[in-house]
Amino acid sequence: MSEVIINNKNVEPLVVGVDVPIDEWLLNEWVVSASELSKYQALCALHCEESYEGTAWLLLLGKSDGQLYEVYGTHGSFMGFEGQFDTERTSVEYLNSKHFKTRLSILCNDTRTKVDEVLYEKFRSYLNTIVVGAKILKCGE
Repeated sequence: MSEVIINNKNVEPLVVGVDVPIDEWLLNEWVVSASELSKYQALCALHCEESYEGTAWLLLLGKSDGQLYEVYGTHGSFMGFEGQFDTERTSVEYLNSKHFKTRLSILCNDTRTKVDEVLYEKFRSYLNTIVVGAKILKCGE
């Protein structure tokens, strides 16, 4: 994965489907410890929920290594995202691919927060704002 420089100064996270601050959401719904959470800066959060069941995706920046990480999780009506905070290293190239767009669409399949073109373009615009020195392409370019 190529090195990426993130302009994370004074950048608010992109949040869809979460109505509390991201750190609060991660501490309470994902039951992430404060020490674990302190290793990352949350860049994006997408929570798709219908009938008390849902899925979520997070994009994080590692504070010590400057790398991008993503986390996926699901929850049912009685359980949150406990035990699912498992970071996986990702890249701008992947986030810019049709595979990622498809994965997000599947993540939010049949929910009120579908990953449509408007939402995906909003994400890409946000990514373009925070990534320095990488061209953000249209999906599939």
